[in-house]
Amino acid sequence: MRAPSCAAILRLDALGDSLLALPAVEALGRAWPQTRLVVVASTVGYPVFAGCAEVWVGTEDLARRLQEIGCEVVLSFTEKRPALQAAARSGASVRVGFDPGRTQPLKSLWLRTALTHRVPWPNCPDRDPGMHEVERFFLLLGALGLDLPHPPPPLRFTPGEEDRAWARDFLASFDSPPVAVQWMPRWTAGGWPETLVGEVVDRLGGPKAVLFAPPDQPRAEPWARQRGLEWSCTPELGRYAAVLSGCRALITPDGGAAHVAAAVGTPVVDLFFQRHSAHTVRRWHPWRVEHRIVLRGDYIAGAEKDLAERLVASVEELCRSNSAS
Repeated sequence: MRAPSCAAILRLDALGDSLLALPAVEALGRAWPQTRLVVVASTVGYPVFAGCAEVWVGTEDLARRLQEIGCEVVLSFTEKRPALQAAARSGASVRVGFDPGRTQPLKSLWLRTALTHRVPWPNCPDRDPGMHEVERFFLLLGALGLDLPHPPPPLRFTPGEEDRAWARDFLASFDSPPVAVQWMPRWTAGGWPETLVGEVVDRLGGPKAVLFAPPDQPRAEPWARQRGLEWSCTPELGRYAAVLSGCRALITPDGGAAHVAAAVGTPVVDLFFQRHSAHTVRRWHPWRVEHRIVLRGDYIAGAEKDLAERLVASVEELCRSNSAS
């Protein structure tokens, strides 16, 4: 199709999901350089897109706002109903999104009127189409007739100079780049004890840093101080990304932290659950960066020691491999 005067991408999701959409957003901007491109993002995801599009936050009066700017094309990268409803009422002549088909028959029926172009995507692990999330978003561009890169490019997020300077000051206390450990409540999912992350930190040799998000600070900071560990709590995405870019590797349960590390080229040891791992690892592993996947099941008494050993062995092997290359 011809390039429109205005197009919008709806990506009202978490930080990691936003980063995984970034290559497709950038590709659309390159394909339509004269188009006013608006990304509607969440309060945590909006910094991801600041360098490649005009960014709006939230869905309040979204349909009316899209109408006011004469938006001709709306792509819903999110499957959340408020965003899809806004797309349906936007007045855009082209409205593109995912259709779950028989896995959600009532929603699929409604989408026949809400969207003009529907890309089949079943919401069922047993019918996994076998794509990474980054590749999935490019299917929406394909529905517009645009060429799809094979494979899509890596994630790339570049912190600003002030953020890099702040990170250099923090990392200056280490003799060499540290291994970062992301402290988050997800370590205890599946009944695993809080001692698991402590077991990992205790087994790590060499410099190490503990990173955590502001909501986790009340528990994570005393935990890190008690162990005499260097730590960083950075609400700004740029500072957090800049710190990760100066680390040898990151150890984390699967989530946004793994994708921020991938976006700055830092190797990742990513902890997934064994259940449905054939689906979850393929769809959400760190994209086009050196990484190792470690799987865990539900907790069995004493299993944290074995899991910590596997995580540390994985990061040591990853660092050796990365140094050799």
